[in-house]
Amino acid sequence: MFDILSLPDDITVDILSRLPIETIVACREVCWRWRSLTSTRQFSEIHSRRIGASSVLLLQYELPHESHESTKGGDERPVLYVEDFGTKLAEAREVCTRDYKRGGNSPEFLASCNGFLLLKLYNMSMYVICNPATLEGGLTLAWLPHHRVSIPGFFFDELTKEYMLFISQGGKGFQDTHYSIYNLNTKELNPLGKLRYAPDVSGIKPAVYVDGLLFLMVEHQYRDGRSHPHCSKSIMMVKVKKNADYFTLLPHPGSRCGFISSQEKHANMRLSVETNGQLLFTEMHTKAIHGWVLKDIVKWLWEKIYVVDLDRFEFRSFLCFGDPFMYDYEPHFLGIQNGELVLHWPQRGVYLYNLQLKIVRRIRGSQLRKDSSATSVYALSCAKTLASLSDLKAPSTISGCCEC
Repeated sequence: MFDILSLPDDITVDILSRLPIETIVACREVCWRWRSLTSTRQFSEIHSRRIGASSVLLLQYELPHESHESTKGGDERPVLYVEDFGTKLAEAREVCTRDYKRGGNSPEFLASCNGFLLLKLYNMSMYVICNPATLEGGLTLAWLPHHRVSIPGFFFDELTKEYMLFISQGGKGFQDTHYSIYNLNTKELNPLGKLRYAPDVSGIKPAVYVDGLLFLMVEHQYRDGRSHPHCSKSIMMVKVKKNADYFTLLPHPGSRCGFISSQEKHANMRLSVETNGQLLFTEMHTKAIHGWVLKDIVKWLWEKIYVVDLDRFEFRSFLCFGDPFMYDYEPHFLGIQNGELVLHWPQRGVYLYNLQLKIVRRIRGSQLRKDSSATSVYALSCAKTLASLSDLKAPSTISGCCEC
């Protein structure tokens, strides 16, 4: 009788690398040898080349304060993992372990990189990295020294093959914000300097890494005595290479904002990466979503590529299902996922608008029932990979499992 476990390593790798990630995770439980063969960076790269790139959508619901007291184990900020199977969306399932929720802690996602998810424990100055696709987690980063620290950026340097964290630390009153890069592989902290302006970390706006440059939105509101930045300084470009002028403040595309409406307009602006790798800027205002791509970084030249009118009859009627009272609820733009806009209608749900086909789909699942009581909903696109936490090698304690 043929024994599949007796196959040579190269043939076993060739077979397993053609399987979906969920099947590979199950195969790791068969024997120690299969787990070892499928847990290397080489295997992950082979699998990515054969299967192709894919991503999942992560949703987070912020529930009302009164529900915080009634929940046990800190379940007031659930993170949902939604995978798309063509026109039908799979059941949303919850990410993060019970260990993260002890003592009222609730994980809040901040950014993703190559399949890794960066979480912050809501009631503690602690950050966690896990892979929600393989259920591997969590790498705990408990070394951040200051409660005013935030991590608006998490990226992978293709040249050095190293993972980096972009860290900001805000001072009190009129003090500047200090910025630094932490290398998760070499454990080095590289100070970049300080700026008058802070990054916008509201509504999940992680920095975008394109061609060795980090791009992020600047915080556009008065806080702790900080000055109100002008539209000409609304996007921060950061060079992460050594011996470089690190910071450049640049204007957002489109028309300049009025002083009164600027804070509201800037709250609805997002940076992301377009399908062809270009920097994408998306803005929502006056019931329409406008999208630009950066064509020339030297001249800072943008080109508008789409306008989505949210007030079209067929679009609104699909979402409201004929209920006239639903017209009173305005949509919120959450981000972009696989060429689709992610939109949230309070009391109605989360929808995907396909830019090419101009069709709308609603995300479904029993876990999404929490939408009716949510005060805010956030979305984050996360690549689906076999990346292992062993690739990070940061000062950490490994504990728990990212149960989904």
